[in-house]
Amino acid sequence: MKDLECSLQKFANIFGRDGFDIGTIKYQEKSSIKYPVEIPFSDELLFFYEHLDLSENAIVGGDLFLQINMFSNLVGSQYGWKWVKNIDGAIVKSSIWQDAWVVIGNKSGDALIVDVSISPNVVYGSILKDRFKIANSLSRFFDVFSDWMECELVDFDMEGCDEDLNLKPDFLERLRFLAEEKLNSDEVDGFFKYFFS
Repeated sequence: MKDLECSLQKFANIFGRDGFDIGTIKYQEKSSIKYPVEIPFSDELLFFYEHLDLSENAIVGGDLFLQINMFSNLVGSQYGWKWVKNIDGAIVKSSIWQDAWVVIGNKSGDALIVDVSISPNVVYGSILKDRFKIANSLSRFFDVFSDWMECELVDFDMEGCDEDLNLKPDFLERLRFLAEEKLNSDEVDGFFKYFFS
């Protein structure tokens, strides 16, 4: 868990950039939480929520927009994914959803999923129900994502887009370089697909 601990500390330290990020995230010593029976938990996902204190759903701003769901909203975050409405309007479990998938965040309605059946927990993105790998572990995801957040702040002064709101080629090139240092090629592609497609 040392890698995950370091990645979460790194994420908590960069979060809050110049008022662009919304909410608060603090890394804390292990807190006692009672997890709901509706959600499957792995040691890693439990560690994530025991050690990250989110006072509300935390929102990463800028061009890397991402909402991280706080623990108390975790069950509700599964609606529309694990639990859906059938043709009669009743809430039922989705026939295509795996029990081990847990939605921990979203980007404009696109789910950020952790697969708790695999150790380390693989992180997936899902856009219009198309699921693809982003990182081989929670620690890798938050490590690279924190690098991206720092790059956006320090190297681009939170301006990854030009005046016409097109992403700057040098911004994307720098993010790709940072991702390729730590991720496999399919994960790099997944990162870019999730955040920029």
